[in-house]
Amino acid sequence: MAEGDSEDRTEAPTARRLQRARDEGDVAQSRELQLIAGFAGGVAALFMSAPSLLRSFAHDMAGVLDHAGTVDLDVGLVASLFVVGARPGLMLLLLVGGCALVCSLGVGFAQTGFLLRAENLLPKFEKLDPRNGLKRVFGLDGLVEGARSVLKLLILCVIAYVVLKPAVMSIAARGALDAGSQLRLIGAFCTRACCLMIGLQVALSGFDVLWVRWRRTNKLRMSRQDLKDEHRQSDGDPLVKGRMRQLRMRAARRRMMETVPKATVIVTNPTHYAVALAYEKGSGAAPKVVAKGADDVAWRIRQIAREHRVPIVPNPPLARALFTLPVDSEIPREHFRVVAGVIAFVMQMRRPEQGRGTGL
Repeated sequence: MAEGDSEDRTEAPTARRLQRARDEGDVAQSRELQLIAGFAGGVAALFMSAPSLLRSFAHDMAGVLDHAGTVDLDVGLVASLFVVGARPGLMLLLLVGGCALVCSLGVGFAQTGFLLRAENLLPKFEKLDPRNGLKRVFGLDGLVEGARSVLKLLILCVIAYVVLKPAVMSIAARGALDAGSQLRLIGAFCTRACCLMIGLQVALSGFDVLWVRWRRTNKLRMSRQDLKDEHRQSDGDPLVKGRMRQLRMRAARRRMMETVPKATVIVTNPTHYAVALAYEKGSGAAPKVVAKGADDVAWRIRQIAREHRVPIVPNPPLARALFTLPVDSEIPREHFRVVAGVIAFVMQMRRPEQGRGTGL
């Protein structure tokens, strides 16, 4: 939707619009939250694994130094020493990087609801258009991102100054300390710096989560015409629905009229209502309403009945009572006696030689 139409988009997005945007890959995803998750995971892995790896490294190097003057250096020995020295660093790098990656991806999937779309992995050449790049840089999102990056850089510089200055002064003042004590002192200052940076990133990520969600909701806002169009798409065009309803009613009426020639008797009002009853002798089932109608439909039922010589019996009270029943329903017990009399009369007309009615 054009930017100029934003003033008309005053309505909150509907659930259907939000779901459609999600299906297209448009979700509220905070990069800052993923960054802090990866950073915190990497720092946690560093502090949990570094002490043991450093102790292992110191133990291996102590063994090497103890025999420094008693062995001849060759290519194989140098390679072994390199492996011994590099192994702890590689293990630390793998642990920290792996933990940071897992935490970052986990938070990303949690934000998107584990949404995976193959289309997002394909290159989009429209992103190479310099005009689109300028819009992203100088648009509202680009300005907010730039201001946030500058603010983050300034705060990190302040944190580095606040932490590193006392650290350097403390180490210089305690120059007589052994290497282990100096490493513990450096570790304490690094821990403080990491805690401050994590706190900063948590605050920025909280702001970023709110900003991303607000921007997505604002971008998906709808105009009143959008709401009407969506309502029409979901519920159908009223004109089309009315036409379909007419066609269904016409088809149902046609099927109903096809049952009139097979009816046992037509009970009438005598002109306003007509109810067709079907009864199969010996079936044990009650008579059933197979067709009914008022005015023009009643006239058509009577006409079809005359064409197929179906008996027509005027009985206004019974016709009005049976007209309230749905088609294809059996008559209730309170009408058994009256209907039985009507059907018995019809049976006598058809077979006068029997001279008796048919009971229910």
